[in-house]
Amino acid sequence: SDIKTDIGNAVVTLGASLTYNGSAQTQTVASVKLGSVTLRAGTDYDVSGNVATNAGNYTLTVSGKGDYSGVAFVDWSIAKAQGNISVSESEVEIIGLVGTQKQVAIAIQSGYGDLFATSSNASVATASVVGDTLTISVFSSGNATITISFVGNYQATAQVSVTAIAVSSVLSENSPAVIRKVADNDLGANYWAVGDTYPVPLNGTVGTVQYDNLTVWAYILGFNHNASVEGEHLIHFGGFKTAQTGGVDVALDDGNYGSYSTGWSKWFNMNHSSNKNSGGWEGCDMRYDILGSTDVNNGNPTSTCATSPAANTLMAALPTDLRAVMKPATKYTDNTGHSTSSSAVTATQDYMPLLAEFEVFGTI
Repeated sequence: SDIKTDIGNAVVTLGASLTYNGSAQTQTVASVKLGSVTLRAGTDYDVSGNVATNAGNYTLTVSGKGDYSGVAFVDWSIAKAQGNISVSESEVEIIGLVGTQKQVAIAIQSGYGDLFATSSNASVATASVVGDTLTISVFSSGNATITISFVGNYQATAQVSVTAIAVSSVLSENSPAVIRKVADNDLGANYWAVGDTYPVPLNGTVGTVQYDNLTVWAYILGFNHNASVEGEHLIHFGGFKTAQTGGVDVALDDGNYGSYSTGWSKWFNMNHSSNKNSGGWEGCDMRYDILGSTDVNNGNPTSTCATSPAANTLMAALPTDLRAVMKPATKYTDNTGHSTSSSAVTATQDYMPLLAEFEVFGTI
């Protein structure tokens, strides 16, 4: 008969699956069936398009012959071979201006091919690979995961977790947390200068004075000033200026300037019970219940002084996010009172010390 059976609806079963090995490989066909009839290779059909070398997806063709006509198309593939990628750092923290880069070394076996990198959060960080080096670029503060993979015939991944701290060269554009990170890494002088200002909104009662969203500007006094004595990894701030730029010095007062309280009223004077310098700076009332420089009366602050400050103090009136990152400095003052002996000068820990007369005026 000249009537041939169309092979187009045949059920084609492929042989063993293939994995890339660097050589040309043939995808075998285990069987071709039309209903209950098993067709014979070379007699009833031929196979083409079943030879390839590289990993990927392909389509082979089963072509009818003899008593059969038509074609059946079957998808097949060569899987990627297993490779291996390792990185010198799986977790990195990058601090710097937008565009700051960090390089991470990658180790792979030669012959595995090229690599590419993708970011889980391109708004925070992106990455590229050249040779055996991963370069990560920072665009904003946040977290991202960089995944490195092979291009081509091998499969493997390695990941680098990125914590990015994007710094603005304009001090006031940074969060307190970013400023603290910069300070911890002694990078402040790379981005900012002495005199740069930061807005501080005050809310709450300080002593007997109520402040309702009064914004004053703290300003940088120095970076790691006298670090061996006062403490490392500090940016020292003074307070306050009236404006971000061109502001004048402003000091907080309660309207009782020039007088003092001797009845324990919390005026802005050093000792509320007298006009005596009893106990020097360490024991003065202003340090404890006006400034909140310590949360221990006549003592050094606890570790929660800034986060749980003494009530009705300047510390308590500061924004929560600012207090969360503040650190104390070591200061040396007369902590006896009414003494001219050098032995009276001892150390205290202070979050909000007052500047000495000489520091303000340059003379005594």
